[in-house]
Amino acid sequence: MKFYEQDKDTAVLKMYTDIGWWDTNARNMSETIEQLSAKYKNIIIRAHCYGGNVFDGNVIYNSLKASKAFITIRIEGVAASMMTIVMCGADKIEICENGLVMIHCPTSYGGGNAKELQAQAKLLQMMEKNFIKKYTDKTGKTESEIKALFDGADNWFDADEAKAWGLIDEIVPAYVADLGTLAKPEPGTDPALVYNRYTALLSNNDFLNKQTTTEASMKKLLITMLAL
Repeated sequence: MKFYEQDKDTAVLKMYTDIGWWDTNARNMSETIEQLSAKYKNIIIRAHCYGGNVFDGNVIYNSLKASKAFITIRIEGVAASMMTIVMCGADKIEICENGLVMIHCPTSYGGGNAKELQAQAKLLQMMEKNFIKKYTDKTGKTESEIKALFDGADNWFDADEAKAWGLIDEIVPAYVADLGTLAKPEPGTDPALVYNRYTALLSNNDFLNKQTTTEASMKKLLITMLAL
């Protein structure tokens, strides 16, 4: 999972994909959160996610809750479906002024005989019960108010509506002000963490726009970043 360093106390993860795929599966996300929590006091997760695997999402939620770092999730595009459960594991939830949140019933696309379908229905009901608890804990709404959102439709909230419902804590401008630093890795740092930190910075167009782009200056930038 790629990250960059905003300052010596803060790491930033960019989560622009669905839950359960590639870097955002349960193992990779939980390991990344554990590693960053051991070094940084604050972790910011920049999120744009349409949801994904419920089981992986529950593990990520639990990892956020267990972290000793102060976790902020900033919704920069969409937080939908299972991502709205994951975000409830953070200490603070921000949303950009043009961001969106979507809540709906958990869904299965399985098939099978009558008993298998009954088992799937029971599992979906268990998931729904868990979702309702997470939303009531976060928002302070009653169980009946939250259950009304599980009506079979996709229930969308803009930033103002999400804040009014208590789903998020703060609305922020639609840009990222702090982009990270070129901190030299400490001796003994896991090479994979070093690679992820600097490739995340190099993939950040806003960050690169702040750098000079001549061949010589880019070489100097890479030498500095990789401590060559």
